[in-house]
This record gives sequence, structure tokens and C-alpha cells, in this order.
Amino acid sequence: MTGLTPPAPVGYDPARAHNIQSFIPGPEEHFPLPEGVTKASAMATITACLRLLGATEREIAVWRHIADTTERAAWTGGPLPPLNWRRQCDMAREMGLCERQWRNIERALVRHGVLARATADNGYRGHRAGSSYARPRRAGLSLAPALANYGACVARLAEAQVLEAQRQEHLLHARVARQRIAALVAGLAAREVRHWASGAFATVEAEHRPKAPRTAAAAEISAWHAALLDLEDRIREAMAPLPVSRPADPGPSPDLSEKPVEEPSRRIEKQQEISGAPEIGFRRHIQPEYNLNSLCNALDPSERTPASADDRDFSGPPPDGGGRCKEKKNAGRNDIINPRILEKLTPERIRALASDDAGLYLDALQDWNEAVPMILRELGINISAWFDACDAMGSPLAFLALIIIDRNRFHPQAPVRSPGGALRAFTDRAERGDLNLTRAVLGIWERERQGQQPKAHPAHKKHLM
Repeated sequence: MTGLTPPAPVGYDPARAHNIQSFIPGPEEHFPLPEGVTKASAMATITACLRLLGATEREIAVWRHIADTTERAAWTGGPLPPLNWRRQCDMAREMGLCERQWRNIERALVRHGVLARATADNGYRGHRAGSSYARPRRAGLSLAPALANYGACVARLAEAQVLEAQRQEHLLHARVARQRIAALVAGLAAREVRHWASGAFATVEAEHRPKAPRTAAAAEISAWHAALLDLEDRIREAMAPLPVSRPADPGPSPDLSEKPVEEPSRRIEKQQEISGAPEIGFRRHIQPEYNLNSLCNALDPSERTPASADDRDFSGPPPDGGGRCKEKKNAGRNDIINPRILEKLTPERIRALASDDAGLYLDALQDWNEAVPMILRELGINISAWFDACDAMGSPLAFLALIIIDRNRFHPQAPVRSPGGALRAFTDRAERGDLNLTRAVLGIWERERQGQQPKAHPAHKKHLM
């Protein structure tokens, strides 16, 4: 399973408490629940997390059946570990399973990090016929991994809630963009251009719109939204007037009625070639002098492998601010960001994406690598978090993630309170293969179009004025 540690005869590692670990607990290891958490609420939380991890309903039902038999006091800090000592054949029969099916489910629950087989080598679980049930038992199916991973399960559920809220927000932005494009197409005066725009709109809807947008995956919504924004840019370029060059010798105004009408398709091609204006809604900036071309080249959608990196270890920040970061050699660009969005990430777009704070460093320095240490210090992010991000996604995409986190400190609904924690969360998602920077970039662009994504805190802007 993605994000799970394979079973190993070792104890729990507190340094990796944020990960769900599969392990065999030691004889003296106890993991009581946090104060105020009952066994019933913990079982509900772990059950919900098992669904996120991909467990089947039968596996979940078996785990709950095993957990029901354990002592409640063992979950809340009792002296005995949470053990189920009942016989395998009895519990399998109660669940309508054969013993072989039961054993397979036990193995799956061990991989999920919610169960451990603390039995003897012959399967003995500490109870014989006729022995006293009051005698403490030290062998059986242990629920200690579930208790140890309770905090990680809570964090995983909280992350899932945040991702679902982002998915809902992104779906709203895609629907708003769709309505905006429909109004643009309907308002086109030229019949030929309107016919072209209507056909392009229909093509985008047929190729990219999810069949059920309400329940569509975030990746499907991102692809749809990216295609809509790309079409909107092309329509607005077609609506923009062509620049007119003045003649060397001023003379009488030409008779426009005698000028041949240019084909709409050719007019669109010319405008796409010569248009260098930023997207409508973006704040216009003086052309920056710093070098972002290296970042754009590294993010070239034609590349399918990360740029070469120096794998030597070092303890302090390099002079270039992160250029020596170790990069995951098999990381794919398309898994983290949509190629259509990569094409739009020009130096001007990346600069416009940054906050005013990060923009000051980018304008003052010649290369984005040199600005990284300054931005990290400004945000209070430990350099180790930056190195981990470089390892997981490569330094160019790690820089893009840093710019997104910095800008989302001014998110209108859910501002980033802990940039360091956000960067580590991005790194964890990248390692699990769940990171998608497309949604973050499109969300910023859409909120900018609606005037809801500032580049600085309003009080800071007022102070500067």
C-alpha cells in the first residue's frame, strides 16, 4: 500500500510519528489513547482512516470484530496491552469466513498498520480450555499498532478533509470559468470568430469535462479547468485589437472601406503570435531582471525526467540557495503538475504568482536559486524541510511549491499559518504520489480573476502607502 511501512520485527519509531507504521510491538510497549479519547471514538476514527488507506469493507468489519473483544481499559492507559486472545477459527466462523480467508485479512490489516500478530510460533494465544478467564494473557492479536498510529490517522483524516475542501473550491472555480467563457462566446460580434469559439468550447467540453463533475476526482477537475483557462486566453486574444503601426510620412487617413477584410482564423493566428500581454486580471509588472528562465527550462513539459543533480550530502545551505538539492531520479513532472499549466509558467507568470515579499527578493537577485535562502528565512522554514522537498520533487518544483505556500499565506478563506508545516505536507504528498500543484496554481489564478487573492496583508499594504 502506498504510504505504509512494510511489516518488520521492530518497535514503534517516534521520529516517524506522522507516518502510519506497521510494526510488531515489544513486550513492554504501551500506547494509550490521548486523554479524553474513548475506545468507541478511536475505533470510528481508525475505521474512517482504513477506508482512506484502501481497506475493503470486509477487512474493516474483521478489524472491528477483533477490536470489540479487547479490554476498554487497555485502550485508555491500563497496565495490559490491547490483545484479542480468541481462537482464529471461532472468530472466522462468526464472520462467515473460512480460516484461510481470515488469515489473509489478518495480513492485510498488519500492512495497514492497525494490527500485529503477537502470538506464539504455533499460533497459541494464551488460553486453554478450562483455564481461568481472569488470568492475564500476553499473546494474541495486538491492537497496539492501531493505538500507536491513532495520531497519524487523525492527521490523515484532517488532510483528506482539506483536500476535499480544495476539490470543492476548484470545482466551483471551473464552473465559474465555464460560465464566463459561455458569456464571452455569446458576446462575440464577428460571426466567424463566434463560430470558431463555439466549436473550440464544445471540443473542450467533450474532451475534458468530467461525466459527473460533482463526484469527479481532483485530477479530472484540474485538467478541465486548465483547458477552460487556456481557451479563455485564446478567446480574449482573438477579441483584442490588432496593433496598428503608423506610417513614416503622415498623410490623409486611408479609406477603411477599401481595405480587404482579413480572415478571422488568420487574425487569431497573428494575435496569438504577437500578443505578449498578461492574462486579464493579473497585476502588470515591470519586466523583472532576475533569471527565471532556468526554472522554466527545468519545468519544460517536454522533459519527463528531472534535471541532473549533485547527490553529495552537505549540512548547510549551498551558495546557490538550493541548486545542489538531491532530486528523486524517477520523479515525473506530469504527476505533480499538468503540462498545459507548465506551458503557461513563463518568467512573468511565475513572478506574478509570487507574493510581494517573495517578489522583493526575486527582483533584487539575479537567479531564483539565490532567492531561496532569503524566502526560507522570511517564512521561518527550516533548511532541512527544503532539502526534503528537493529530494521528493526536484528543486524547480520545490521552488514552485514554496512560491505557492508563500502566496497562500494571504488565502481569503484558508490562509497558510505554518509555511514549514505546509512544505512538509507537500513533501509527504509528493512521496506518496498524491501531490498536485496544478490545483494550487489554478486556484490562485482564479481567485486573482475574482479579485480575492492579495499579494500581501492589507495592513502591510496600507503601511507601505
